[in-house]
Amino acid sequence: MISWKKNRGRDDLELEARLLRIGREIVEARRSTEDTEVSQERLKEVERAFSDLRAEKDQAKRLLVIHEIEAMLCMVKSESLLYSTWLRLRENLYRFGIERKVSWQRDMSQMFSNGHVEHDQEIARQKLRQLTLELQESAARYNRLTNEKAEVTAAINRFGIFLILGLLVTLISCYAFIEFHVPAPLISVLTIISCAVSGGMAAVFSRLTTFRRERARYDYELTLKHDMVARACLGAVAAIFIVAALLSGFFRIVVPDDAADHFFLLVLFSFVAGYSDRLFNDTLERVIGSRSPKTSRKSE
Repeated sequence: MISWKKNRGRDDLELEARLLRIGREIVEARRSTEDTEVSQERLKEVERAFSDLRAEKDQAKRLLVIHEIEAMLCMVKSESLLYSTWLRLRENLYRFGIERKVSWQRDMSQMFSNGHVEHDQEIARQKLRQLTLELQESAARYNRLTNEKAEVTAAINRFGIFLILGLLVTLISCYAFIEFHVPAPLISVLTIISCAVSGGMAAVFSRLTTFRRERARYDYELTLKHDMVARACLGAVAAIFIVAALLSGFFRIVVPDDAADHFFLLVLFSFVAGYSDRLFNDTLERVIGSRSPKTSRKSE
């Protein structure tokens, strides 16, 4: 909460500094604008937009109007400010792709020489105005995609956490039933279920840790949830496979006779199997390889 307030205060200060710069550029434009009908009309349009901006309370609309004013200012501001405007806009070219960025840098470098407009000033103003609008569009798109990714990521994280909690409750319930000294066949069934649940829970946890690299979009939200459930199922299969290999004596590990120790050891191996897809794949290859006829002939 405190961090959010600090960021909000910092944003407000940056916005006020931006408005102050725009106000000074308007004053400078009023002094240097040519006394032509077109130039005066452009300046009046900028002044009206800046005046209306002060009455606007909605932050998003204010930012949109500020972008429009900055674009309009390129057509009326003092010639001495055109080069500094290009330098300021150049810092934001990272929002473009490589080819688009290089193209703008090449075009604008040809426009200016030693801080002054080299060619037609009207063309330079038009290009600065167009660049301002394109940067605004790119920033808006980036913000929209960032917000969308944040919302989808939060939704997937909530889904994964609820899934893990549900599996954890199931695991605890299985152990509680085993502690009630239920019949031996039922204990085996509960142990297998517990191992599968542990593997599924680990797979979901592993998926959540790698989710930040995914393309989180609204269109993919349902697909990502299905993928998480599928990963849980694969984790359960991997856990059962590893436990079967453990109990069959494939691994040279002594399984304790104590019921509680036996249960927790199997759950631990199940979790590791569900969390690590590589471990499951490597173990599967080892089992298949060790049982293949080619391997058997070599051993003979």
